[in-house]
Amino acid sequence: MLKAKTLQEAIRNLDPEPLTDGRFDEFFVDTTQARGGDEAFQTLKRNLEANKLGRLHYLFTGSKGCGKSTELKHLQIALDGNFLVVNFSVRSELDMYKLTHTELLIATMKNLFGEANKANVEIDEAFLEPILSWVDQVYQEVNKTSSYDISAEAGVGADVGFLRMFKIFAKLTTHAKRDHQFKETIKHFSDNQISVLVENCNILITEI
Repeated sequence: MLKAKTLQEAIRNLDPEPLTDGRFDEFFVDTTQARGGDEAFQTLKRNLEANKLGRLHYLFTGSKGCGKSTELKHLQIALDGNFLVVNFSVRSELDMYKLTHTELLIATMKNLFGEANKANVEIDEAFLEPILSWVDQVYQEVNKTSSYDISAEAGVGADVGFLRMFKIFAKLTTHAKRDHQFKETIKHFSDNQISVLVENCNILITEI
């Protein structure tokens, strides 16, 4: 997509989807002065840089196309590589009409594992074992109620570390979106076990 030079091209470019890296550089407009300065932006940036253990939570809310993702991308650039930033769309990952908090956590961790692998982050396998144990329990529960056998390790091969975790959680995310039986099983199983996954994921996130 290129910047519009005519009205017809402007209408074509009225896309409410978030700007990707290339489109951000082409279309971003700095509105700092119109807002009366960048005090709020700089405060948010300083707060994040001063609290790198992930204890801060900010919610950006607003109507579709109002600029939430654009501002987050702007913030990501301003942080200048001091953080491992994970960008993904829940809508493209999961069924938005039947979304559960467990599926959201699984999709989030899948994308975190992918980014950690790309960044060559090293991790002690001991931090992964509790999460892998939880995944194995999920598949055992699914196999009890399913007419076919599925395994978390299928297709993973000799992969280790975050690449292994990414592939396993990618399979979980795909099953959660497309397999009704899997979705129902994981929903009932996670009602009692989600706290275990959350606790171990938080430990892993802090380590990353």
